[in-house]
Amino acid sequence: MRNELRNYYESELTFLRQIGAEFADKYPKIASRLVLEPDRCEDPHAERMLEAFALLAARVHLRIDDDFPQITEALLNILYPHYLRPVPSMSVAQFHTDAEQ
Repeated sequence: MRNELRNYYESELTFLRQIGAEFADKYPKIASRLVLEPDRCEDPHAERMLEAFALLAARVHLRIDDDFPQITEALLNILYPHYLRPVPSMSVAQFHTDAEQ
């Protein structure tokens, strides 16, 4: 599980760095204050924030990919609340009485 989490973490961190590089291209003035580069961030506080967010996102991503029932169950309860409620087996029966008996 640790190696899986590490792989997800590295994937999320790479994605955040790519988005950061796009942000730096679009807003160079703000990126220069953060010392934001495509492969790393020189500002230690911003770097820790990126790493922390990557770890949290990796944990959520791993749980979703593992079909973790708490996340999907909560989502189903919001979208289709009747879907998770069990319904006992039922049948419909109709009886006709015979007046001669």
